[in-house]
Amino acid sequence: MTLRNKLLIGAAALGLLFALYAAAGYWIAPGYVREALAEAALSRGLVLEMTTVQTKPFALRVELGGIALRGPEGRVFAEAESASADLAWASLWRRGWIVESVHVLSPYVALGNLPEVEAKETNRGG
Repeated sequence: MTLRNKLLIGAAALGLLFALYAAAGYWIAPGYVREALAEAALSRGLVLEMTTVQTKPFALRVELGGIALRGPEGRVFAEAESASADLAWASLWRRGWIVESVHVLSPYVALGNLPEVEAKETNRGG
């Protein structure tokens, strides 16, 4: 095999990896992000609604639109027009997301609507 053929095969392999990363980032990642955030809220007894979820894989950015966080009774206690987060590159190979910055547009929080949480008794020694 000549050097030229090896370079062509290497370039084709890199191009394929680039295309797969782009496809996964633009088409698969938004559903994954939506589900992961909704599950995280649900595990805390909350419901997270989002009208749009966009991912930008080459910028490692996620953008959410029409965000509402509801308590168990259905009352909205937090909402925002949009939010975006920039992730660290290490998020690609480490477990969990490493958030570098978050931007929220038109946030609203109704502290009176926060769901009640049972206080846990702690033993402080003694």
